[in-house]
Amino acid sequence: MGTKDYRKLEQKVINIIKLTGHFIFNNKEYKLVEIGKPQSQGSGEPKTDVYILGMHKGEKKELKLSLKLKSTNEFQENKINSDRAESLFGKNYAKIIEDTALNIKHLFESQPLIYVSGRHPIRPNSFTMGWKLELANKPRKLSSPLQLSKRQIRDYIYKGTNLPDDKKNSLVNGKIVENFGVANYMLYAELHEINSVEDIFEKIKPIDSIDFDQLYLIFYS
Repeated sequence: MGTKDYRKLEQKVINIIKLTGHFIFNNKEYKLVEIGKPQSQGSGEPKTDVYILGMHKGEKKELKLSLKLKSTNEFQENKINSDRAESLFGKNYAKIIEDTALNIKHLFESQPLIYVSGRHPIRPNSFTMGWKLELANKPRKLSSPLQLSKRQIRDYIYKGTNLPDDKKNSLVNGKIVENFGVANYMLYAELHEINSVEDIFEKIKPIDSIDFDQLYLIFYS
């Protein structure tokens, strides 16, 4: 499963709720006012995958869903560059990465820097110039627990509070609204588990209530 399956899950959630036209959340029935997939005004993706606005007796309810496939939820970020690191960790991103890397200084010092004979997929006479970064909830050979608190991990990684304004203030159905791109609820599911509006809303949880797994910064050459 990959990006196509995530897109299918997003579209399935949107189609089911749009077709039903209403939903029950926290024992209140809301009439659907708006639903769509937020789009950033620049490159990259906001954290919100599906935006839902409902109305109950004049009371508005915004659900900004981050969707996760249970079977492919190990990696949270791939190929992290400096811009993406700043979007995730904030202005202090370099210090966070440095502190995380220093925890495994001894492992870096044991890594070969020159590959004379090569080692698949590394070609002979290759040099290690640096390491690429990924973020996952399982450790790898060269990885270290991310040096952030649980609160920071929730806010930065899963909500997206450090995202630049063009991703926070996303477009939904052609309209720009502040903080559309910052998620507040999460839905863990597989495609086959979502077949009705009830299936969706019984699986939704506030991000602030979820006890997320430890995250690891993975270094690979």
